[in-house]
Amino acid sequence: MLIENILTLQCVRANVDCLSRKKVLELISKIVAERLEEEPQRLFDSIYAREKLGSTGIGNQVAIPHCSTRKTSKFVGVLVTLTSPIDFSAIDNLPVDVFFALFYPHESTDYSKCLEEISKKLEDKELIRLLKTATSDADLYDKIVRYK
Repeated sequence: MLIENILTLQCVRANVDCLSRKKVLELISKIVAERLEEEPQRLFDSIYAREKLGSTGIGNQVAIPHCSTRKTSKFVGVLVTLTSPIDFSAIDNLPVDVFFALFYPHESTDYSKCLEEISKKLEDKELIRLLKTATSDADLYDKIVRYK
């Protein structure tokens, strides 16, 4: 699955000031709520509940928060970079400043394959370095969809 199939420019935010896990998840929920015409609080409750099961911080200062929603029939991504990394209880204990959130259909059986593909892409340290240099939302979007 190509990143551009699940991520739109409207769901990308570069260099955001957020000081906590809760604030980042609230921002992500608000962004996707506009795209799905859903209540942000409902999405936040779902993604926060998933995060309570165990951190989605995969290491390399990256997290992939995710959850299902009944308001979509397709996969929807949200990409956010922060101006300063925050504690996200990542597996390598490093703070996180790159977030790729994934929202998927409630009935989906192949969401784990999509998560695996995103995870593999975001394990690339050169890509992460490039994402952190983005100067705008459009620049961030271009960097992730054009990276080979």
